[in-house]
Amino acid sequence: MTNLEGKIHHTVGNTYGFRTWIEYGFKQSKNELGWADYRVTDYASIERWWELVFCAYTLVSWKSLCFADQRAGHCSCCSSGS
Repeated sequence: MTNLEGKIHHTVGNTYGFRTWIEYGFKQSKNELGWADYRVTDYASIERWWELVFCAYTLVSWKSLCFADQRAGHCSCCSSGS
């Protein structure tokens, strides 16, 4: 049963055809994020994983700003650029 109008078999077929591309996109995203190597099923594990990802991102971002300031000759985030 469906509430779609028109030629139902074409509409459903075209809509279902997107599933392959959506699954492909999710698979690529999982691989890029490193989730393909791990299987976490409970909320605490997922939360711990995101804490690690965000901490790593924050540290890399902070350091990249520090290095950019050092190249410019004025680093306010560490003592070596002063």
